[in-house]
Amino acid sequence: MLSRLFRMFRKPKSIMIHSHIAEGTIVEGTVRFGAGLQIDGKILGDLVAEIPDAPLVIGPTAEIRGAVKAGMILCEGRVFGPVESSSLVSVRSTGQIIGDVSYGTIHIEEGGRILGNLLAATPVAPDAPAESEPAAQGA
Repeated sequence: MLSRLFRMFRKPKSIMIHSHIAEGTIVEGTVRFGAGLQIDGKILGDLVAEIPDAPLVIGPTAEIRGAVKAGMILCEGRVFGPVESSSLVSVRSTGQIIGDVSYGTIHIEEGGRILGNLLAATPVAPDAPAESEPAAQGA
């Protein structure tokens, strides 16, 4: 599953993009999208996927000032705000996120930057149950 996701983001043309906000376009307010979206312009507000697995491509000229929530996120531009994905967040070498990132899987290329907390969407299980440790010491 993960290798499939990484392959998709290595080849951006394979991501199904249904809408595009072009470079030079500025949108103010919350943007909601139902399928793949590519941003090359500027969003002054939140960006929210209505479909949980909808992909979002933040192009190298894009700037988002608000919260971002989508299924899979490819960041090549700049985000100023929290980012949330239950699946993959991929920050390319030109990408920059200033805000906390909640993710299922994260991929950061050399040069990509995140200034904020990284929060795994699924909690990490402990290596061993705490109650088994005293029994091992007494044996």
